[in-house]
Amino acid sequence: MQSSVIARKSSEYVELQDRYSALEVTNAELSTEMESVKARETEMLELTQKITGRNAELQSENSVLTSKVNSESKSVSVTIKMHSILSFSQ
Repeated sequence: MQSSVIARKSSEYVELQDRYSALEVTNAELSTEMESVKARETEMLELTQKITGRNAELQSENSVLTSKVNSESKSVSVTIKMHSILSFSQ
């Protein structure tokens, strides 16, 4: 009777050791995967910061160019009106 209890407990112990070992392996795999995810997250953050900075630069350049175009447009419009007036008065 006592030997069957010891055998059963021994079997349970071996089973628990196996499950513990499997959990350790899974934990190690998950830890490795987490490190990989963190590295990718850092890369994505850096890329996002670069893209955001470049976007701000492009928006600024666009504003400057739009202002220049509007200014040149007004200047051309005034020049055309002056030519019309001068042509009409001759």
